[in-house]
Amino acid sequence: MGTLNLEGVSFRYPGGDEAVLDRITLAIPAGGIFGLLGPNGAGKTTLIAVITGQLRGATGVVRFGDEPFARVRRAQPRCLGLVPQEYAFYPMLSCRENLRFFGAVQGLAGDELRRRIAAVAAFARIDPVLARRAGQLSGGLKRRLNLAIGLLAEPELLLLDEPTVGVDP
Repeated sequence: MGTLNLEGVSFRYPGGDEAVLDRITLAIPAGGIFGLLGPNGAGKTTLIAVITGQLRGATGVVRFGDEPFARVRRAQPRCLGLVPQEYAFYPMLSCRENLRFFGAVQGLAGDELRRRIAAVAAFARIDPVLARRAGQLSGGLKRRLNLAIGLLAEPELLLLDEPTVGVDP
């Protein structure tokens, strides 16, 4: 696992007057935990979207170890896990079906998929609701399902965007 390095990362939305991100430089060491704190509109979600490649047009450099992060992601798509701010699952599917689907999308199958579903369900404490439709869960359980999906592929880098909103202690 490598260090996530951002060097002079800037981003301006098309037509925007000001840069949302202005020369962000930081290093998050392997095994580290790093929190972005700031008021609404400060650019936290935008920074996550730039790191994950969801937003194009940023300047600066994003590296994972010694390599550009985009190259690492192409070579190892499962190295990144993302738990977005919004719910990112299918409400009409059960929790188990969502986990199976997202695991399969990430290349998990058979015993490995079953093992990972059991592990993330236990970690997120959603095993009792695996058969329930995701759309019928409470807000806190929906957040836990989002987290479980983000952890399925055992990513080297896990990005969480406001993961504790609405989660019971």
